[in-house]
Amino acid sequence: MTHTSPFRRFRRSSAFLAVAVAGMFAVVVPLWAQTTGQGDGVPTGGAERYDICMKMAFGTPELALNEANAWGKEGGGLPAEHCASVALLNMGRLEEGASRLTAMADAMTGMRPELRIGAYGQAGQAWTMAGDSKAALAAQSKGLTLDPDNVELLIDRSFSHALTRDFWAALDDLNKASDLAPNRPDILVYRATTYRFLETPELALDDANRALVLAPDLPEGLLERGILRRLTGDETGAKADWERLIQVAPQSAAAQSARQNLERITKP
Repeated sequence: MTHTSPFRRFRRSSAFLAVAVAGMFAVVVPLWAQTTGQGDGVPTGGAERYDICMKMAFGTPELALNEANAWGKEGGGLPAEHCASVALLNMGRLEEGASRLTAMADAMTGMRPELRIGAYGQAGQAWTMAGDSKAALAAQSKGLTLDPDNVELLIDRSFSHALTRDFWAALDDLNKASDLAPNRPDILVYRATTYRFLETPELALDDANRALVLAPDLPEGLLERGILRRLTGDETGAKADWERLIQVAPQSAAAQSARQNLERITKP
């Protein structure tokens, strides 16, 4: 059976509350790739088996789950558990995979912090996909306790806050992320969306404009600025942004939203 991995590369949508449709998260990467030192939890001779299992988790997840469970009984430890968790996610068993990822991260005491932070980040992504924003927040906050300046986790947590409609908390995380990475146009777009939900269109439009100075054809930036232009009465500017978006990224989720918006404003 052919499977489409839910963790194939998705861009974070500029419309926070459309995340379930547009998707947003990065590929789950092997946590133990090139990390076979003492204390990393890889059993002797296990690095190659882990690599094989993880590849199976994306192509043939049922087989990967059987392999990971068997390996776990043989002493595969946390790498086997990670492979099993990712296989479950790719089988569509999202809550089970997310729960096992979280338990795995909690059990990674004594390992290098970056490994555990990565595990909490993946758990947060999985919980979001499973529709449990509170559990996602809990996992992301645990990761940020270990690394308060982790930009990607701050962005991810801002989405979880927004999905629970706590836009002020989302703004706090995005402000910190922007301070840490001031030239990231994607962060500016996410913050523009947050300002829009907070009904401060001037600040939102300023961030959208700044993002598009840094990346003129950023699909999410064009979508968001078009929305903001429409809200502030600039229908011509909105149409220009959405038409440009469709031209530069016709197959993107943002382009689909742009087409829908154009249909709304062109209907008699």
